Amino acid sequence: MTKNKLHHRLFTSLGVEKTVFGIVQKLLFLYYDLKIRTTGKPLLLFQMGKVGSQTVERTLINLGLKRKIFHFHWLSSEMLKFTLDKSEFLGRAYPGRDYWESIYVKESILPSLSTQGVDVITLTREPIARNLSAFFYAWGYWCPDLLEKFSDLKNHPEEKQEITDRFIENFHHQRILDWFDTELAPNFRFDIYKEEFRPEKGYQIYRTPELNLLIIRLEDLNRCLQMALEEFFGVSYPDYKTKTKNQSQSREYNHLYKDFLNDTNLPQDYVDFIYNSRYARFFYTDSELDSFKKRWMKD
Repeated sequence: MTKNKLHHRLFTSLGVEKTVFGIVQKLLFLYYDLKIRTTGKPLLLFQMGKVGSQTVERTLINLGLKRKIFHFHWLSSEMLKFTLDKSEFLGRAYPGRDYWESIYVKESILPSLSTQGVDVITLTREPIARNLSAFFYAWGYWCPDLLEKFSDLKNHPEEKQEITDRFIENFHHQRILDWFDTELAPNFRFDIYKEEFRPEKGYQIYRTPELNLLIIRLEDLNRCLQMALEEFFGVSYPDYKTKTKNQSQSREYNHLYKDFLNDTNLPQDYVDFIYNSRYARFFYTDSELDSFKKRWMKD
């Protein structure tokens, strides 16, 4: 048993975990309240994860945007429970920042949506690339023996095939396809699929009395982030610089992730399922989807 899991079970057996959990939440909420009072209207960086949001957040901070940025992935009860369950499975005493900020937004910001409105930035990403990135990022949950069992994917194709099988069978592929239906639409009363999105532009801004929404494709981030932010906020950024951050480059699974992406061959029925989805066909053109297919299917 790992030290983290032992620590988690000790807290549970002593009966103090729930109390401490509540204290942590109360203190964080007081902090969030104070930040909003001192910095003004909050900004929600609300997205499905592994879509370049850390680059957007670092860029906003670098621009001197003095607003409290809530950076989180989920608002539905199902996914908030999943976040807690995953943290417990991994032996963490408490979930990460994204969970707490999700709860705060749900309890303290959404109830006043009709009177105060909110600014939201979200991102999309080619769905198979996103799912693979999320699978490897959370390998401890989806494939706990990844680092122990798999070491040389270049010279052992059977290892790559086993990881492929686990990815296809275990990962929650549908969640990214449903994200705008289950997370954005019910909480902000905005159905993106009733609107227009121009893939060639790379981003789109939508404004309602309750919501200012900016959607950017990860694939176009370097090309259009400055333009999108300037249009969204109505401010010019002459000293703009993108502050990139790629977490996978410094993580222990990086070598396996890179080797897996090289000459990956995914089943055609899976690729067709993903790219025939409403999500994929809304945000990406037919020619782009054809190009993506060639990347993932070698046979």
